[in-house]
Amino acid sequence: TAKDLRRAIAPPRSSRKAPRKAGIASEILHGAAVWVLPDDTAIASIRVVGFGGALAVPDRSAGLAAAWSQMVVAGAGDWDATGYAEAQDRIAAVVSGISGRNTIGLHASFPAANLEEGVEIIGQTMVDPHFRPAEWERVQAELLEDVRTLDDRPGQVGSRAMWAAMFPGHPWRLPHVGTVASLKRLRPGAMARWHRQLFSPDNLTIAVAGGVHADAVFETLEPWLAALPKGSGLAERAAPGPPLRSVRRLHAGNEQASVNLCVRGPNLYSDDRAALELAAAVL
Repeated sequence: TAKDLRRAIAPPRSSRKAPRKAGIASEILHGAAVWVLPDDTAIASIRVVGFGGALAVPDRSAGLAAAWSQMVVAGAGDWDATGYAEAQDRIAAVVSGISGRNTIGLHASFPAANLEEGVEIIGQTMVDPHFRPAEWERVQAELLEDVRTLDDRPGQVGSRAMWAAMFPGHPWRLPHVGTVASLKRLRPGAMARWHRQLFSPDNLTIAVAGGVHADAVFETLEPWLAALPKGSGLAERAAPGPPLRSVRRLHAGNEQASVNLCVRGPNLYSDDRAALELAAAVL
């Protein structure tokens, strides 16, 4: 049982240590929760996360979250796509967009000595991403090519069928990378509106780790968070219908086969998640 698994992996009571909290600082800045975890390394890392991702994608816009994650880092503020890349190169930074099934966000890492410049790149990306039509032509072509080659991969075909069967009537049933039809319908303006809706301070949590001082982090982030619009956040979505209990045989590729046997697991807040993840790894 889950209780037995938790008991088996728990360390002996005598070896347990209280979590180290020294140096960790947090503040609410304009509605956003900001956490700072300083250490002695020469690198700093920032992660900005909010509810969204595939969970916030309208039915006719499958692939919107995946497209956004590439477009949001293709120019911001005074930088076009080339200038944006050069701004990262100047301070040895790497910035990327994040889109999962439940979350949306940004990640950046750079030398801790370049904190102000690194926060500026993240700030411009949050406040003023471009979503230029010319960049969308390039990204759209890449995503369409990915979609067109999915049918050559049995694992991907099986995974798409699994999500559709497990979550009928719910955004999770949609293919995360989209379809040919949905990607052709997408427009940069829709991505910009989606970004403004979800990048509201009260929908965001920010974590900064590395060789930084908490006061400096709060000071540099504050004006960027103040500049974000107050969005409507993630709209309530209907619960999925009952799983489809059926056997489907799909054809993909020529060399391999993939089998998916699925049941719905616990939600994100279940006490059984850790135990079930361990059981999955053991199996």
